[in-house]
Amino acid sequence: MEQMLHCAAYQGHAQSARELAAYLRTGKKYKNAVDAYQQATRSGNTISARMLSEAFKGVSSPDSLFYMNLEADEERSKRYEAIHKFLKSNEAQGAKVPDLDIIAPLPPTKLPAWDGTFQWQKERDAKNAPDKPNDMLLQRLSKEKNLDPATGLPLTKN
Repeated sequence: MEQMLHCAAYQGHAQSARELAAYLRTGKKYKNAVDAYQQATRSGNTISARMLSEAFKGVSSPDSLFYMNLEADEERSKRYEAIHKFLKSNEAQGAKVPDLDIIAPLPPTKLPAWDGTFQWQKERDAKNAPDKPNDMLLQRLSKEKNLDPATGLPLTKN
């Protein structure tokens, strides 16, 4: 099971990465669990971002759901909380965090400066809306399908 979850996780399947992380954490393989939670977060899993945010608060009890044998790191915890909020608010759009290792690399890598933005959001904002269809084309297609060109709803038969 672990191999299957690992394979799916590192192909970008967020749920598999989170399940792998939980499995590893339960087995006390904390470093591997943290890596898997990082992968799940990168792939857009909100729960994993929350788990890392809590874990970097320096949870000391191995009985805690958030224990992963990590040193307290307030700034990392705050960044994962910001990531959690971002993913949560963009969940329906399928948000991901491909720049996670720039925003919140795992220790021992030091945290770089971060402007609070996400690559996924920048790319989404940069996309232009498609052009409005030509009115003549809209009229012709609406007539062919017996639709109201203003609403797209079927015309009522009198």
